[in-house]
Amino acid sequence: MIVGGPPEFLGTEGTDQPVDVEALLGVAGSLLVPAAVLWAWTVYLDGSAPVEQYPSRIDSAAWAAGEKRRRQDEADQADVDEEADAG
Repeated sequence: MIVGGPPEFLGTEGTDQPVDVEALLGVAGSLLVPAAVLWAWTVYLDGSAPVEQYPSRIDSAAWAAGEKRRRQDEADQADVDEEADAG
């Protein structure tokens, strides 16, 4: 069975489609404009972010020396453990 139009409970009065389209475009525009303003503001704020003035507080050379010392201590401890197991 093919339906020949809208259901009767919706009424037989047609709606003016251009009015509905204009209302929809108005809602879309009212959402789009603030979104564009917020986007532009975030781009502006990102560009005006201060540059990091101080270098990293981690001393790379000291960290590398500490890692080398830690690894050497682990290797020495492993050697001591092997000698204790062998002897």
